[in-house]
Amino acid sequence: RFSRTLLCSTVLAGSRMAGRRAPAVCNSFKKSWELCIAPGLARSASPNWWGQISFGSSTEKRLQTLACFTFSLYLLLPLIGWCWLAMFLLLINPLTLPFALAYLNFIFFFDSSPVDGKRGTFLRGSGAEGNWWRRYCDYFPMTIVKTAPLPATNKYVLGYHPHGVISVGAFGAFATYGARTLDLTLGEHSSRADRRGIDSLFPGLSLRLLTLSVNFYVPFAREYLLHLGACDASKKSFQRILAKGPGSGVVIVPGGAEESMIVEQGSISLVLEKRKGFVREAILAGAHLVPVLAWGENDLYQVSRPDPKSMSAILQRAVYEWSGVGLPFFNGRSLIFKEIGLMPRRRPIFVVVGVPLAPPTNSASLRAGSPELKAATNELHAQYVLALRNLYEQHKDAHWNVPSLKRVGTLKVL
Repeated sequence: RFSRTLLCSTVLAGSRMAGRRAPAVCNSFKKSWELCIAPGLARSASPNWWGQISFGSSTEKRLQTLACFTFSLYLLLPLIGWCWLAMFLLLINPLTLPFALAYLNFIFFFDSSPVDGKRGTFLRGSGAEGNWWRRYCDYFPMTIVKTAPLPATNKYVLGYHPHGVISVGAFGAFATYGARTLDLTLGEHSSRADRRGIDSLFPGLSLRLLTLSVNFYVPFAREYLLHLGACDASKKSFQRILAKGPGSGVVIVPGGAEESMIVEQGSISLVLEKRKGFVREAILAGAHLVPVLAWGENDLYQVSRPDPKSMSAILQRAVYEWSGVGLPFFNGRSLIFKEIGLMPRRRPIFVVVGVPLAPPTNSASLRAGSPELKAATNELHAQYVLALRNLYEQHKDAHWNVPSLKRVGTLKVL
């Protein structure tokens, strides 16, 4: 009781002080606090706060939590600073200065790996018992669901939805081989832990997950991403990767940072109506378009949405317009505390891969910027949105789809 009273007094005192100086900032912060952070802290301050601390019910559970921690914002954000600090130390040392300068020149001017995907993907793991990425995916747990074959004789552009806060499902399903699998084409009714990774469901495909280009300008950390098969989300990446021919493919998250700021638990809202660039590139490359819907992605964090006229919302938009990075106000968990932190919560994720849509028969004759390409793009985009809706309706009530059975909203395309 004392802890809860002290917490509330501190919050209210801070709010009043800020309110006298900047009412708009105060009200916006207070709303974000009440909706997102305060509930977790209040539960921790309650008489049964020990119940909100978890050290894991088994050694395997502890290792799963640790695996998730190693690729969470707890380490990814500091890693950027550590990498640049290491580079600074190399630059100020006369013995290592030539090597550091050579590496920076290689990154900024010569290395084409982020756009052509020529690095090996040995860091994705194997899905074998005890593999680190297997434990990462079992933390949630994460399952890839196959609804139709994707023959290796074609090229593919997979659109992953929704973005969520940091696209955890996209990383686990397409940048590691640790996810469980469920093959509906074989009549399976539950996920299999003995068959792991996207390659076990779709053999012969070489998929590259596309992410922000800024990630590949962080020294040292970029090498880690490249060997997980990640590439730059740019037009050049589409062209070069898909130019490799049959079996090649890219995975793109069209909603981007804008979609990360409208996350709601139990529902799926997609920023997609005007996102047509990936459809155009699929047509120009003669690639099949594949809708991918991830149930549970939006349940990993609790996100607060400030008033559009508040200072918090203005700050979000400013950061997004300046850097292309979303700044949602979210709350997850930590290694020990279950109600507050930057790690995603332990919630099941089902990444459902839909039926591929073939490109127009005349795609080879279409030219960039032509009216014919624009018309074909609009038509295929409409088919793609319809396919996403059908995918949602077909599987939203499936017995294995645990996240959808707890839904509080429906699919919205914005």
